[in-house]
Amino acid sequence: MVEYAQRRNVGTNLSSNFVELDSEDIDNILDCGLEYLIVSLDGTSQETYAQYRVRGDYEKVVQNLGTLIERRNRRRQKTPVVEWQYIVMKQNEHEVPEAERLAKRIGVDLLRFIPVGMPFEFKDRKDVADQWYPSTYRGRVESDHEEQQFGQRGKPGPCFYLYRSMVVNPDGGVSPCCVVYRQDRDFADLNANNGGVLDIWNNVKYRSARSIFASDPSEEHVKTVCDECDIFSK
Repeated sequence: MVEYAQRRNVGTNLSSNFVELDSEDIDNILDCGLEYLIVSLDGTSQETYAQYRVRGDYEKVVQNLGTLIERRNRRRQKTPVVEWQYIVMKQNEHEVPEAERLAKRIGVDLLRFIPVGMPFEFKDRKDVADQWYPSTYRGRVESDHEEQQFGQRGKPGPCFYLYRSMVVNPDGGVSPCCVVYRQDRDFADLNANNGGVLDIWNNVKYRSARSIFASDPSEEHVKTVCDECDIFSK
């Protein structure tokens, strides 16, 4: 799929936990022309990492990450650009300095610390915030447990995901953004699509979601998960 997109001048970005990979998978990633790779690794020890990445294998992720970068550099390839994404939580904030040292040793192109997010369907957020929000690193508005913040002050608007990206899940489901993860909220299924990407991009669910932010809402509006979202101002 990535190779197909690259041949047609479509930018590709892959996000992965980088656990279930073997040597052939790593070579395939390098061969397909992937432009940008985000590896999710939240901690620098198995004990810390597994609190959020349940049943994950910390050493395996580090090994796979190092192998990919070593092979990429040996090939003298510039892509994929590799970003280590580290979600800062109460459980792992003490390991941030070690992550910075490890990132340099492995040779990742970017180490990005981001605040822990909270699913927007959570109604009672205070207990979850008290359990997971970091105490030292503040990527959000302080003392505001009820309002979801993604490292920004106030709600931005309108939603940019609906105009700039298409999220394709491993099962072929198309989600409106990376925040949405349940199958029943997908906007399309690549496995069942008889048209093309543009047909999905302009289907009734995408048009309905975009119309939420329009001054003249679509008359054919159908309800989607975007109607429930409180991340962006409508």
